[in-house]
Amino acid sequence: MDSPENDAVFQMIAERIPDSVFLLDLDDEDTPGRILYANSRACQEHGYTLEEIKACSIRDLDDPQTASQAPERLKSLLSGETFVFEGGHLRKDGTRFPVEVTAKLLDSNRHRIVLAIDRDITRQRRAEDSARVSRHEFESLVNAVDGIVWEADPETMQFRFVSQQAERILGYPVDQWLSLPTFWADHLHPDDQGAAIAASDSAMARKSSHQLDYRMLAADGRSVWIQDRVTVEVRDGQTVRLNGIMVDMTQSKQGEETRIKLSKLESLGLLAGGIAHDFNNLLTGILGNISIAQSSAGENSPGMTELDAAEHAALRAKDLTYQLLTFAKGGDPVKEMTDLGDIIAEAAAFSFHGSNTRCVLEVADDLWPVNVDAGQIRQAIQNLAINARQAMPDGGVFRVKASNINLEAHAAISELSLPEGAYVKMTFSDLGSGIPQDQQSNIFDPYYTTKKDGSGLGLATTHSIVRQHDGAILVQSALNEGTTFDVYLPAFRAISSPDKPEDLEPIESVEGEDRGRILVLDDEEMVRSLINIALSKYGYEVDLQSDGRSAIQAYRQAVQAGCPYDLVILDLTVPGGMGGKEVMAELLQIDSDVNAIVSSGYHNDPVMANYRDFGFSGIVAKPYKVRELVRTVQQTIRQSVQ
Repeated sequence: MDSPENDAVFQMIAERIPDSVFLLDLDDEDTPGRILYANSRACQEHGYTLEEIKACSIRDLDDPQTASQAPERLKSLLSGETFVFEGGHLRKDGTRFPVEVTAKLLDSNRHRIVLAIDRDITRQRRAEDSARVSRHEFESLVNAVDGIVWEADPETMQFRFVSQQAERILGYPVDQWLSLPTFWADHLHPDDQGAAIAASDSAMARKSSHQLDYRMLAADGRSVWIQDRVTVEVRDGQTVRLNGIMVDMTQSKQGEETRIKLSKLESLGLLAGGIAHDFNNLLTGILGNISIAQSSAGENSPGMTELDAAEHAALRAKDLTYQLLTFAKGGDPVKEMTDLGDIIAEAAAFSFHGSNTRCVLEVADDLWPVNVDAGQIRQAIQNLAINARQAMPDGGVFRVKASNINLEAHAAISELSLPEGAYVKMTFSDLGSGIPQDQQSNIFDPYYTTKKDGSGLGLATTHSIVRQHDGAILVQSALNEGTTFDVYLPAFRAISSPDKPEDLEPIESVEGEDRGRILVLDDEEMVRSLINIALSKYGYEVDLQSDGRSAIQAYRQAVQAGCPYDLVILDLTVPGGMGGKEVMAELLQIDSDVNAIVSSGYHNDPVMANYRDFGFSGIVAKPYKVRELVRTVQQTIRQSVQ
């Protein structure tokens, strides 16, 4: 065939093509690949005139970075197939631009001639680069989102894209999410699987975006709460796109559960407090009347044994209500000087009654007294004992030691966070399953428990009680080697033994300074009646009031008449009216020297723990024996006249 570079029809067609068109002579001895022909577009794109570009070889236009590929390209051309490849060209000014080359070897009578059409793909490359950057930015963005960004096939629900957060949150590699057609359904929590799939199918049928809350099983077996916000894209009535974001809501759900538990506990505390208050009023009547019956009967009178047994049972009921308040409501301890030995023995015996665990006590005979709330300390000991009992379901030995110890300025004090001084140390040891090292820092946290049926409140309550008594509690434990708790409580070495209430013998009257007028406020008729009988028997003149306003009015009238009361006994809680705290504030306005005792069945009320801060001179906690009431009344009146 004739050489195409001289063919007018070829040139006309070539000039109409919007890409660079070249004819190359492969057999030119002086300049292999010499350019025989270039259309106007080729000259413009490369910055040459026609004469200049025809003096060049195609090698002069090739980017040196891709020139090494020339032998492989030539081999492909000589095979006779149309060859398409991407490379780079250089302009006359040395700038580089990317090209897509389509080349074909043409038959010629003279030489091997190649037709090459080069397309400038700068815009295409920029678009691809932009797409890659956008894709990278998109992936960086979605991987930074604190959730699993996903896209799925609307028909099969198989994931097409899942962000890297998937592996962090649930532990499965992204490839596993993408390769398994039923990954989502297969990894739903069994308890949520049916409901989650049904809710998803229903929303998809409506073609509506939706939100699902469910649990998925992580690779390590954990249950992870997921909030899945799903976007359904619909076009022309068909779902064309399905994507969403899965957010880990586990901590939020746990926080919600904790708030619910706290709310329930608060409600329980209110209920328990109300029950304990009413029950303590009833016990006051029971104990008081038992005391009156005991003092009326002789020591060896018939029925005295039964009265003593009834009194003991009522006192045990008192302890139970006290423990209920301590557990459910908390509050400041009402402290008094106490010998821990009896409390330890009673609490331990109570906790292991009817069990196959043996309790061994080692309590020092010269144990120093402590200023504590006996009911709260009893509760703390019982919690530790019950904890040990649960740790030894097949039985065992629970050892309790109590001894005196002086803490001096050394490393142990920093560990205990206690000032140096005298303490009573109680050690509680079991031979149970033990506590793993990594869990020991959490055992005093509310609701933290390793027991299947535990609430996680026992040790938290114990820790709170010990700290409120300015003490400390430490734990030492190892798996399968048992657990030891050390409890430190401040001691009073200067006191040889705790003060004991004097045993007041029943008498007909009180002479001299002990005689007096007493104003009593209590909403419970049975309690008012008991106080009236008890104090009248001891020679006091008693004025009974059932509400705060009337008590204030009675006190005001007595002051104005010049015959004030020697003592006021105020019930702290009067349902629907003014209680002792409010009444006391009013009485102090009338008479700054008012002499008053506060009484309540709410042992943990701050007024009971800090009664002097509210103007009171003494306290008597319900339920009480008559002798306890009379003793407090006598001491308070005597102190006021000294």
